[in-house]
Amino acid sequence: GLYAAVKGDSPIFVDTKIGTVPRSISRKRERGVMKKCFRGRNLMMKLLIIDDSPDSLEIAKARLAKESLDVFCAEGGVPWLELARREKPDLILLDLEMPEMSGFDVCRALKADPELCMIPVLFLTGSSTAEDKVRGLDLGAVDYITKPFDAFELCARVRAALRTKHLQ
Repeated sequence: GLYAAVKGDSPIFVDTKIGTVPRSISRKRERGVMKKCFRGRNLMMKLLIIDDSPDSLEIAKARLAKESLDVFCAEGGVPWLELARREKPDLILLDLEMPEMSGFDVCRALKADPELCMIPVLFLTGSSTAEDKVRGLDLGAVDYITKPFDAFELCARVRAALRTKHLQ
């Protein structure tokens, strides 16, 4: 299998079958590799999905199942804040249209919280208006995906957001 490791300050990828793989070559093979290394131990990256629809939560979770992510779900409302503080996710997928608190309000609250402000937010929502996309990105989201989504695109955008966070 392929796993991520750190050599000095640079991430490297190691294939247990053939040894170390240069980063430029490994990019083609890193699909499904969402692990971060901390003092020599591989840890699964954590993803929090916040949506008011149980169906949407299950679909997104199923699509990301092969990405080696530790996925947590919150059905909108207030429990997301407690879950985010407890689990410290590496990325948050956030629905925009929720009854108790809009995704914009959740994103604003995340970015205002000193413990959570550095967690990247990716909107995953049914709203496809340019105004909502711009507003979400201006609030601090790193990306915006509209429903219905393509499973490969969702996985690719999640991987890209996690790579960017890892490089910061």
